Amino acid sequence: MQTWAKRGIQSALVTGGLLMLGTGIASAQENVNPDASPSPLDARVKIPVDVAHNNVGTPHGNRDLPEFHREIGTEQLAGAVPAPVNPLLRGARERLGATGVHRVTRGNTVDSDIVVPVSACGNAIAAGGDAYAEGRCARTDASTGAITTDGSRGSLAGNVTSLSAAVPVQAGGNAVSGVGNAESRAVMEQQAAAGGDITTSGRDSSLSGNVVAGQWAVPVQFTDNAVAGAGNARADSYAAGYAVTPGSLKTDGDGSSVGGNALGVPLAPIVAVNGNGLSGAGNADVAGGHHARAEAGSTRGGIHGIPTWLGTSGEKGTLAGNALQPQLAGPVVASDNATSALGNSDVRSGTSNHSRAGGFTSTSGQGSTLSGNLGDAPVALPVSGGGNALSGLGNTTAGHTNDSRATAGGGTFTNGDGSVLSSNTATTPPATAVDLCGNGVSGGGLAVGGCENTVSSEAGGYNASRGNDSVVSGNIGQVPLATPVEGFGNGLTAVGQADGSTTEHKLVRSGDTPNSKDDDGTISSNVVSAPTALGAQGFGNAGALVGNPTSDTGGSTVVKAGGSPEATGKHGSLSGNILHVPTSNPAQKFGSTAVAVGNGSTDTDNKLFSTAGGKATSTGDEGSLAGNVLSLPAATSPQVFGTALGAGSNVESDTSNNFRSVAGDDVTTSGDRGSWSGNGLTAQSALPLQVFGDTATVAGNGKSRALNWSDVISGGDHRTSAQDASMSGNLLSLPLNAQPGAFGDAVAVAGLADSRTANASYAQSGGRTSTEGSGAGTAQDTELPVEKVARVYDVPVDVLGTASTQVLDDNLQRTGEDDEHGNGSKGLLGIDLPVGVDSLMGVTELPRLTRLTRLDRIPLATVDGLADRPFAGTLPLGALPVGALPVGALPVGAHQRSVPTLPVAAPVALPLVLPVPGVAQPRSAVPALPALPEASLSDLNVSPLDLAGGRQLPALSALDATSILPRL
Repeated sequence: MQTWAKRGIQSALVTGGLLMLGTGIASAQENVNPDASPSPLDARVKIPVDVAHNNVGTPHGNRDLPEFHREIGTEQLAGAVPAPVNPLLRGARERLGATGVHRVTRGNTVDSDIVVPVSACGNAIAAGGDAYAEGRCARTDASTGAITTDGSRGSLAGNVTSLSAAVPVQAGGNAVSGVGNAESRAVMEQQAAAGGDITTSGRDSSLSGNVVAGQWAVPVQFTDNAVAGAGNARADSYAAGYAVTPGSLKTDGDGSSVGGNALGVPLAPIVAVNGNGLSGAGNADVAGGHHARAEAGSTRGGIHGIPTWLGTSGEKGTLAGNALQPQLAGPVVASDNATSALGNSDVRSGTSNHSRAGGFTSTSGQGSTLSGNLGDAPVALPVSGGGNALSGLGNTTAGHTNDSRATAGGGTFTNGDGSVLSSNTATTPPATAVDLCGNGVSGGGLAVGGCENTVSSEAGGYNASRGNDSVVSGNIGQVPLATPVEGFGNGLTAVGQADGSTTEHKLVRSGDTPNSKDDDGTISSNVVSAPTALGAQGFGNAGALVGNPTSDTGGSTVVKAGGSPEATGKHGSLSGNILHVPTSNPAQKFGSTAVAVGNGSTDTDNKLFSTAGGKATSTGDEGSLAGNVLSLPAATSPQVFGTALGAGSNVESDTSNNFRSVAGDDVTTSGDRGSWSGNGLTAQSALPLQVFGDTATVAGNGKSRALNWSDVISGGDHRTSAQDASMSGNLLSLPLNAQPGAFGDAVAVAGLADSRTANASYAQSGGRTSTEGSGAGTAQDTELPVEKVARVYDVPVDVLGTASTQVLDDNLQRTGEDDEHGNGSKGLLGIDLPVGVDSLMGVTELPRLTRLTRLDRIPLATVDGLADRPFAGTLPLGALPVGALPVGALPVGAHQRSVPTLPVAAPVALPLVLPVPGVAQPRSAVPALPALPEASLSDLNVSPLDLAGGRQLPALSALDATSILPRL
């Protein structure tokens, strides 16, 4: 095995090009003077290999595999490889030395640091006999160093091309059983570091001081897995892998032509397959833990003392100081899953994976042309599959704890004052999180999945730019995208039993505020921002053809895309304008049960807060075509949850939902003393779309319990002004507020269906608008609101069965200039009447007290003074003293109201003593009446009927007797 490993690794080195021309190998050598000029071509490669503590079981006995420890790299090969024999290379080093290396190469450098430690430790393989492996393997390897050169006042000088890569590879702690029993207990730790700071300059030069740098930190793990064919396999191991490529990039191209440009590519993915149990016809058991960390790039002090990863400048240059930076961070992990065909698999383990790439970037293009521009593309992409149980005809159980963090990039700043086509920023920072966690899936056996999941995915940051006194400079284009995609805590089975259980906390953030506040520009300091918060989440569901699925799941998700755009176009032309298109549209399907034959239940709690964009602020004072804002926010809530569907089965769903979706916010601008400036056009759409708490059964029993709190907000207030201006300060607002939905309904066919739902929903589109001004075509304020409601709720339908519903609904819509009370419905019954159908009751009409049939819903035991009162019998009218009651003098609130002629009817079962008009009664025999609280009439949720003298009586057409009982 030693010979095979040695030959294989040497072949990989040759075919992978790691010999690098021979001259690079020879340069890893003797010159270690830190003050000497850097070698023009330098390659340092280290591949240490460790094979230890592995064991194989065979029919002939148990054997430890031979150990192997060797490092292969440029330092080892330099002595083994003869001097170059190519006639073109022969004597090259001598001639360079005689002439002066720096004079010929002009400080240009091609450099690499590559560290790839490989460890195979603590594996046990049963191939006809038992195998047991135990051991500890630890190693730290590094090839680090800074690169410093200079191309100032040169031509084609001081350029740097560098690749740093740290790739630790671990394959250990695995137990594999073909025939026999295999067990592994191992501890593995591995660290790798490569690279360092890069510093150069291309000041006052041509084609100098440019940097191309790759920083790659990639831990790779295949550890602590158990695979059982026809025997038993057990893995109980711990693995930790760390990869770091430190270093920041610093250069400048001030006063240069094509100088000081930088391309930085930091990559920090993690690739791991850990803690999985796979059973064919045996038993696979896993316990242990796993950790990995990847860091690509580091920081040093930069402008204003901000820790900076990439810093450059192109002031007074041409095509100088530009920066392009794709950055990637994200673990890609499959951990702690249990899979079985015919046997048993049990997994109890945990993992944590943290990755970071890049950081803050700054540049400048003051007084330049085509300089100081930024292209920013950070990507945060954690992908995880863990804690899932998949069973064919066996039994599987998975318990998984996951802590995953991915951070890519950071903020950016560039300055393009007094420049042309400079200091513009384009950024696309997608952040997502892809997860399959805690699901139980069964074909014909038992599957129990469990997961505790904590995930953070963040890309990009604050983007700032300046373009004072410039032309086509200081503009920002930003397209943040935040999108969680996942399925967790689901229990699904064809024939059998499946349970899913997950507790999750997740943050997905993309980008932040774009800011370009500048004056006196031409086509400068404009901002285009299109932040998008999406989502595709399915969790906490239970489904079966024939079986018993369950789910017990709780999820808390925060999704944030972009921030509040700010711009300034004061004294400018076609400057300071904002196009803001925020979209918040996270889709979810959760907490639902669907079973054909069997029993199913879900218990799910969801919290989701989604935000896209924010306030838009600008000014176009004293400008031309400046400070205008086009805002197009869209907020929705596509959710389906808490439904129970069954056929020949018993199904239950118990869910709660706390949901908030916000797109955009207030808009503020101005166009004072401007021309075609400070105008605003907004089209805000709020579309709450929810289906929840419904039950449908056929020849079975179904029950749903759903609580819903939802806010859907699109846009906000809009303010501007246009004093002494022309064609400025105008507003056009198009708010759209529509509420389609279905909830709390029940359908039963030859069965029982019961839905009990409480809903509190708020939808806002737009807000108040205000403008003022003077001049031709100024300060026009136009609003065209559209508001629709189409909801179906509290509807029972039964055929040869029993369907029952109970809905508490508190719904509020606010569209455009509506006040804070908006339009809505509140009550026990689910009835939304179109405008114009409802009417008030006449003075001579009596109310219908049909809702008295719902008195059983009132918790009388909690009402002070009522719990101990007898409700049996009739009113003691015979004991009433005769005579006229002084009803005109009754104190009602703070006013005296006379109601002597109102007809009063009361059910005989109510414990109330009411004045009866027309019945005489001596005053002295009348017991003292308590003063009625002021809210007893004014708080009724009905419209008042105006009477002469400004006094009012309540309209009783919608009087709900149950609403006033707790006040007695």
